[in-house]
Amino acid sequence: MINKQWAITVFGCLLLQGCGGAEHEAQQAVLEKLRDPDSAKFGQFSEIQGRLACLTVNSKNGVGGYTGDKQALLKKVNGIWTFYSMVNSTHESCISSWPKIERELSADELLQAACAEQKEMGEEFSKPSAGICQYGHAMSDEQKLGFVDAWNNVKETLSNVKALEAEGRSKGYIR
Repeated sequence: MINKQWAITVFGCLLLQGCGGAEHEAQQAVLEKLRDPDSAKFGQFSEIQGRLACLTVNSKNGVGGYTGDKQALLKKVNGIWTFYSMVNSTHESCISSWPKIERELSADELLQAACAEQKEMGEEFSKPSAGICQYGHAMSDEQKLGFVDAWNNVKETLSNVKALEAEGRSKGYIR
């Protein structure tokens, strides 16, 4: 027979989504950063592309007054929601701008990943951009992202060429 208290707890968790899930994890990450976590009032929560999130938060500041609705910017790192920053904006604005902001903030990481991919593919791909990969730290974020976008276009083109070659082989056009 099922314990009534256990059943009520499980039902309450499911009803309130308070026993886990992305929103609860995001709230916990924000609570750890607040000056007065007990005062937190949460509003809308939206996941963006499965790796970013915006969470509306109103909490007390150091003087004891409520700040008004702000947006917590969160990023999933190794499967865990991590608080990034609190911004003054609407929830809708947060949803539309956070991916762009995050991309600019991670320009160095994206450049390093592109350079690593090129190196893995061999000298034919890494030699032409060796200078960029070696001195990328001196480039602007815009230049880094331009290089990353160009590399992604090259990878897509290579993938398309390989697909066409495979199709040509299967039809006997290429040996």
